[in-house]
Amino acid sequence: MLAAPSCPNSVHTIFSDADNLIAVMVNHWFKKFAAKHNFPNDYTTLDIETSGFSPGRHLLCTYGYTIVRNRRPVETREVVLNWPDFGAQYGVDLDHLSDDLRAVEQAMTEKGQSMHHTWEYLKRGIDPGLALDQLINLIEAAEARNEMLVTHNGWRFDIEFIRAHFHDYLKVRFTFEPNSVFDTGAMEKASQIDIGAEALPRADESMRDFSLRIANAYAPGVYWALDRHCDQRYGLFAAAGLTKEQAHNAAADSLLLHHLFEAHRKLAEAVT
Repeated sequence: MLAAPSCPNSVHTIFSDADNLIAVMVNHWFKKFAAKHNFPNDYTTLDIETSGFSPGRHLLCTYGYTIVRNRRPVETREVVLNWPDFGAQYGVDLDHLSDDLRAVEQAMTEKGQSMHHTWEYLKRGIDPGLALDQLINLIEAAEARNEMLVTHNGWRFDIEFIRAHFHDYLKVRFTFEPNSVFDTGAMEKASQIDIGAEALPRADESMRDFSLRIANAYAPGVYWALDRHCDQRYGLFAAAGLTKEQAHNAAADSLLLHHLFEAHRKLAEAVT
């Protein structure tokens, strides 16, 4: 079991204070992998938007990323996959896609959220194969620089969609190294769930295994969405200079994710 870092807080305070618990977890990952990765000063955040929740049934529609150097964003970009015009050549059922997109838009509207990746929006994009080629190049370039990707709920959602699409549409079996993706969503959820010391990373646990264990932990009433929970805690939209209407745009979310990661860093530094 991971031991808490030396700090003036009691163990009881660490486990009752979400900020302190995040600090403990982030310190663990920083210390464990700092020698291998150019982290945390240089990294790339990554977010995706999809037509549903199942990698085997639904499609990756857009992805956004922010490249960070010396803790500052230097490039934020969204890439849109034009399935409406190119999907048929990849064997995509376009009627099914249209129905899925309408269902996602309805669900998001009912929650008061903006839906950006509509059918019409996707038609502004590029050939999905080219978009996926660019994505695999982005990821491999980060790996070549020994940098981590930063995601929010990435191991349970984004990574599975990306791997499925690389396999299905590029015929590439891509493997993410178990500690190559830092998951801020796992940190936020773990800091709130009532499982005591089990919320901390285990001594020999990879980021992937920790994130999936936390993702599967039963946690009724616990939320960790970027545009709600995380913004309320850290003021992400104000820090990024964005409005709430821009939430769930992949590029905007990748920039929010940068500011969330930096907020986690500040918590970690406060107890080192």
